Amino acid sequence: MSPSVYREKGSHAVFRVANSTGDKRAFSVSVEDLPPLRCAGIDHKGSYMEIDHAMGRLFTELAARQALPTEPAMIGVFFDDPDLGAEEDLRSRACIPVASSVIDMPLVETMLRGGLYAKLSYTGPYADMRGAYRWLLGAWLPASGYEPDEAPIYEAYLNDPREVPQAELRTDIHLPLKAVT
Repeated sequence: MSPSVYREKGSHAVFRVANSTGDKRAFSVSVEDLPPLRCAGIDHKGSYMEIDHAMGRLFTELAARQALPTEPAMIGVFFDDPDLGAEEDLRSRACIPVASSVIDMPLVETMLRGGLYAKLSYTGPYADMRGAYRWLLGAWLPASGYEPDEAPIYEAYLNDPREVPQAELRTDIHLPLKAVT
């Protein structure tokens, strides 16, 4: 692809759309200093829209160990940019914060680093969340005075998709930040 075609149609072009619509479709974003969070996790490879399969296995495994928290906080950790790789190669992890030492195979210990995060509060279907990510990374982040840190983005699922209509699903997207000096 020639440089001029890449400038117009390259993988970054989705951010141009996010920037142009950012003022029309703003999301609530706050910057928060979060403590580290120790989680039990199960790895998932493939479509991010299928991380629920790993979440189901995680619930089953923790329940079998009698280590499932009374009100488990569901978290999805995402390691790859879905705009830059093949869907079948995407890596993610379904996580639940745990306090006790219940983490051994097939569970994976996951430490979500403490520190600064941008938290975008999203309401709606998981399938439509890509626009929120594009706005966060393409409109909010460049104007924020922050840079992304070397840690994965994670989503905290605030209600249960089995009990709430898709339009009412609430998710907090956490982008790790470092201050620009």
